[in-house]
Amino acid sequence: MTHFRFIHAADLHLDSPFRGIGSRAPESVFRRLRDSTFAAFDRLIRLCIDEKVDFLCIAGDVFDLADRSLRAQTHFQKGMRELAEHGIRAYVIHGNHDPADGGKAPLKWPDNVHFFSEREVEAVPFVKHGKEVARLYGRSYPTAKFTKRIVDDYRRDPDAPFAIGLLHTNIDGDPAHDNYAPCSKVDLLEKGFDYWALGHIHQSAIVHEREPVIVYAGNTQGRSVKETGPKGCYVVDVRDSRVDKLTFRETDDVRWHVVEVDVTGVEEMQHVLDRLLLSLERVAEESRDRCAVVRFHLTGLTKVHRQLKPAEQVLDMLEPYIEEFLQAERWLFVESVRVMTKPFISRETLLMERSFLSDYLQIAEDMKNSREQLTAVRDHVLNAVYGHREGRKHLGQLTEDEVRDLLDEAEDLAIRLFSR
Repeated sequence: MTHFRFIHAADLHLDSPFRGIGSRAPESVFRRLRDSTFAAFDRLIRLCIDEKVDFLCIAGDVFDLADRSLRAQTHFQKGMRELAEHGIRAYVIHGNHDPADGGKAPLKWPDNVHFFSEREVEAVPFVKHGKEVARLYGRSYPTAKFTKRIVDDYRRDPDAPFAIGLLHTNIDGDPAHDNYAPCSKVDLLEKGFDYWALGHIHQSAIVHEREPVIVYAGNTQGRSVKETGPKGCYVVDVRDSRVDKLTFRETDDVRWHVVEVDVTGVEEMQHVLDRLLLSLERVAEESRDRCAVVRFHLTGLTKVHRQLKPAEQVLDMLEPYIEEFLQAERWLFVESVRVMTKPFISRETLLMERSFLSDYLQIAEDMKNSREQLTAVRDHVLNAVYGHREGRKHLGQLTEDEVRDLLDEAEDLAIRLFSR
């Protein structure tokens, strides 16, 4: 039985600057964020050693900038040397953030690491116990804005025991990402590879589960509030030339959260504060072994809508409590609050206004007070649903009270959508 294990990682973005965190953040937060890509990389190296993997694949964007910092380069070199001490190889391609034509120091790399060429797709064998068990294919970006369809140059050799393709790409041209080295899912399926180790998209995803397995590892450390949730890599077990097990492992040192807090019905600012603090406690519990940055979205209909603006006032209210969360080694910091609430206005008040909404609500009220109109709503307005051949099998005949309930829900929806 042939067995080997590797880790697929991507988008390390070592030495990312973390701009835009806000002036309220203390120096300890800035420092931890600045170092977080390095901490995530250190966790990745430790994971490789602890899991006794045979090799590590990195699918692009090791560094955050084309003119990569010296600190980032030497930190990466140190990690590669640690892997070498444990007999673990590393296979690396460069992406749009760290292309081959970027500035780099003339460092000496240990023999265990292979950087794929920027000129062509290379095929590199991996040998275990004197036998080739896998062949890795990859190409680095020569320049940052690299739009060539290099997927056409990935060709599996007939004698490759297990073919792994490293590719930094945007599958099917997702408009949310730059369309570098474009390809389609169909392209990858037709290539005859066994595993596609992809980079560029920062959200981890299993694009295709079997033959071939196609995976975006995501980035190892979230870099802004746009990159929420766990970040990490995949541990891949291969037995008899097939992927036997695929496991996501977290590496992030600081986790980003967007938390919605519904304050519908709240009548006092104290209750808003209570709900925010409860949410912070939950995030702190979920983030026991790492730091956390939170953005709050306040939503719902509330009488304190106007008191919540500007949002800076909510942060001022939270600040004494945030200081407590910042004292812990694994701190929690509130990056911002976005007020997305709407003012609570009673139906009676709205009905007295002269507006489209008041006219709508009056019509709905008239319908609820007229048996004839309730019947008309049930038999004509809702006929498309309740009169449908299949619908009749699953839906019972509505009573007058149930029609009134539907009209109440329609009124509530209209108030949420049209009141300001």
